[in-house]
Amino acid sequence: MKFDDVQKIFYKYIHRRYHRFCRELFAQLLCLNLNIKSAYLFDLFPYSIEDMRNLLNNLSSYLPFRSIILKYSINDLIIMNSSQLLKLIDDTSTSVLVIDLNTMTTTNCHPMLDEIRNHLSWINYRQHEQIDFDNETNEEWSHLIQSLNHTTIFGYLLGYPLIYFYSSNSLMDVMTLKNFRLSVKIKDLNYETLLYSFSCPIHEKIDQQQIELFVNQWFSSLSLTMNESDMIEHYHLDQHIREQATWCL
Repeated sequence: MKFDDVQKIFYKYIHRRYHRFCRELFAQLLCLNLNIKSAYLFDLFPYSIEDMRNLLNNLSSYLPFRSIILKYSINDLIIMNSSQLLKLIDDTSTSVLVIDLNTMTTTNCHPMLDEIRNHLSWINYRQHEQIDFDNETNEEWSHLIQSLNHTTIFGYLLGYPLIYFYSSNSLMDVMTLKNFRLSVKIKDLNYETLLYSFSCPIHEKIDQQQIELFVNQWFSSLSLTMNESDMIEHYHLDQHIREQATWCL
């Protein structure tokens, strides 16, 4: 499948001023369909949850994955492949390392992970009644997400191997970070697509060798899925040191 096959659909449901973003959105949705990503945090341009649902419905003949849209705030719209839900709920299928910014320690058994999995179990149960969850129109959903650490849950939903947890204001904006970026080249697109971007603080309490090993294991596992698709021409994982930079998920 090429972007040309679906271009008319994108151009019909997206305002012309944002047409320059359509190929990027196509690439991200394609990776959801290929199960290379579990979810995508959409932030390319202003777009309502209703408009996104209309777009996805009209793309379903080309991108047939069953999607769930989760709206956590006006700027936080997550598109999720529902087939990934059970995998994310099962603690034996999803391996993540939590970086606790309060103590500058790492663990794969943080209590917050149970909260996230309970949250996803609730979504999984309710998805048979509704497929989209809007914090502005769904009072139960709005109440449910108020107590969640959105930084942590977004990292988990997006499939990052490293996710942050904090209970108060952190000093991440003045710390040196190691940023990991996974880019893929999709057929028919003239540029690479940034698929994953996550970071880790460089701190004396954080074992950088453990971080490297964990990320490499995650990358090796993901590579098996990417190698199965003839839509992926190549991919690579890069590292960058960001001195006292604003952190990213």
